[in-house]
Amino acid sequence: MQVPSGDGTAAGPGGDLLHDPAFQQLIRWRLEGTEWLKNVVIVGSAPSAPRLDEHLGDDTIVVALNNAHRAVSRLDFCLYSDDLPAADKPARCAVIGRSSPHYGPAQQRFGGVLHGGGTMAFNAAYWVLANFPFAQLSFFACDMVYEGERSHFYGKGQPDPLRRDVTLQNLEAKSLRLFWMGLEQQVLVLNASVEARSRLRLPRLGSGLPLSQLLIDDRLEAMGALRERLRPLAERALEQEALAPCDGLRHDYWRLEEDPAVWRHVHACDELWMGLDPEIQTFGARLAERFETPLAAAARR
Repeated sequence: MQVPSGDGTAAGPGGDLLHDPAFQQLIRWRLEGTEWLKNVVIVGSAPSAPRLDEHLGDDTIVVALNNAHRAVSRLDFCLYSDDLPAADKPARCAVIGRSSPHYGPAQQRFGGVLHGGGTMAFNAAYWVLANFPFAQLSFFACDMVYEGERSHFYGKGQPDPLRRDVTLQNLEAKSLRLFWMGLEQQVLVLNASVEARSRLRLPRLGSGLPLSQLLIDDRLEAMGALRERLRPLAERALEQEALAPCDGLRHDYWRLEEDPAVWRHVHACDELWMGLDPEIQTFGARLAERFETPLAAAARR
């Protein structure tokens, strides 16, 4: 991790947010006497991105992706791809991260980009899981659906997750894998989008839902039961990942693009992660019934 300088840029490399003075100060401010953060929201660039401000709570850390920093009035962190043009990078931000020194190592901790997914939504999510003491991670405007003339809040954008890339296969399976990784850390990973369609196979709940309404003890008990039901399926998928015909943690995965064995391996892993989908959807439906919000209802209409 890097410590931000006074002009909003970042100075110096580092590896652990939890030992970063600026981050610790931010956490103390957000916690306000409680033991942990309640919510972290990752906001992308879907047309609904500017609506995030309507639903934010004071206890929420906001992580913007790429151009999304232009859509929200409040943000704490911004993560962007290395190829984002300099003119599009934010001038205001608590911390600015780049892949190799920052969210890249977090992906490695959770199995590498080959298995975790190479788009920014997943890069940021694993970075959050690796660094933040919190209970709930929500995605907002990160649906990776690109239809019509207005695919992004600023108009027509480039659909990076739709590139022919071995790390971008089956985004639905990658989201289910992420849900499991969060579950292992007692973190509930949600899709708080208000868009009609989403590639994320995560429980759909509104980002404005205070975590206190989730009755934390009951939620943790329900998550524990779900974790045990999913464990055999997740362990099979992780065992398959361990059979990668290459180093799954290597950074230069693009050099493997033409190897059919790598593509077959990724597809086999994705198929196993998709096996978690029925249980997760059932869990999400029950959660939605208990804690309905206008935002969640709108997302399902």
